[in-house]
Amino acid sequence: MTRDIGTIVRKAIRRFSTKASSSSRPSVKDLLDKPEQVMTQFQGERVLKCRTGPPTDTSLASLYRLYQFFVVGWTTAARAEMRYFWQQATWSLVDIPDPKDDVDQIRYTIVAVLVRMLCKEFNVWVDRGFSRGSPITSSSPSAGTSEVPPSTTLGNAGPDMGVASESEEKKGHEVPPAWVTVVPRVTEKGGGWVRIPGVRGIPDEHDQGLSEEFWSAGILVEEPYLRLQ
Repeated sequence: MTRDIGTIVRKAIRRFSTKASSSSRPSVKDLLDKPEQVMTQFQGERVLKCRTGPPTDTSLASLYRLYQFFVVGWTTAARAEMRYFWQQATWSLVDIPDPKDDVDQIRYTIVAVLVRMLCKEFNVWVDRGFSRGSPITSSSPSAGTSEVPPSTTLGNAGPDMGVASESEEKKGHEVPPAWVTVVPRVTEKGGGWVRIPGVRGIPDEHDQGLSEEFWSAGILVEEPYLRLQ
């Protein structure tokens, strides 16, 4: 009887996980068609309060929440999700599993770019002397590191973010997982840009203030303000 109950519970968990996985990964089109659903779903939830999440939470689940907030332009929630991710000291970026999102290439590419952006922002604070899981404050815990080198700010994307040097590892720098380096550039049907509307409407390739990270991935979108502080 115990074995039968255990089997039933495991099957229920699998059904719940499958449903949750599907609902937590809407397409860009679905998100832009009904952005209010994202705000309704997460309003007042842990992501805005940035408190400790449940034991079943994962780095990949957090990443896909960040993806939703980014697409609908909910900056407050996106930054709160970043801070929450930072606080999970055991969630090394290099260990984020490959979602292998063959169903939606645009979504897959956005998620990969967001990982690279997380890596850059986290390393800004590592260079200031902070460690993963520590509170982020305006003052640096390390003397002489109050300024952030210009080359480490978001928007100055280097072409090679997938290989960590020995010195980077020793400094505690975050490194993106290998899968983000092989996610291909995306295009809309007909070979055009993928465009994500922002506060100024649908972006054009001649607009100022577009994200270089996303530009290199074939996506036109305003530079998101994804900062821990």
